[in-house]
Amino acid sequence: METRDTELDYYIIYGPEPAQILATYTQLTGRMPLAPKWALGYHQCRWSYESEDVVRELAREFRDRSIPCDVIHLDIDYMRGYRVFTWSPKRFPDPAKLIADLKAVGFKVVTIVDPGVKYEPEYSIAVWKTTISSAPPTESFSTVTFGPTKPCFPTSCAPTCASGGANCTKA
Repeated sequence: METRDTELDYYIIYGPEPAQILATYTQLTGRMPLAPKWALGYHQCRWSYESEDVVRELAREFRDRSIPCDVIHLDIDYMRGYRVFTWSPKRFPDPAKLIADLKAVGFKVVTIVDPGVKYEPEYSIAVWKTTISSAPPTESFSTVTFGPTKPCFPTSCAPTCASGGANCTKA
């Protein structure tokens, strides 16, 4: 066996049963926590819901019919002009209240967060500087033609893109 470096660590894990081998392996590498119970439940998702009213009616129907449902997913229609990290003020005027109300009746909400930022010079640059990278967009994103739009995608190997928008998903 060869290695490019001068060091190579070998780990030999043995045991009489696969369960013991796995226990020893995960003791070495770490153990994943169990997923929360709600993540294993029913998730309601479709192409999109065009307004907060439609989402509220959907949730009401699930509860009125006693159909178990733990999560409602929102696709791109919740966004203002399909701009990631935004909410449509017309279709979803009070997202924090919507999410709180849904939580009160037992729903979690998952919003789609697209990897591509809609290319509109003022919006794209503002989003880029506050959520993805402090570097100018020309150094940290690339654009592609995708349907009628030209989204920007983070150049993930650029060191300036480390945050990746992780702090921008709050309602």
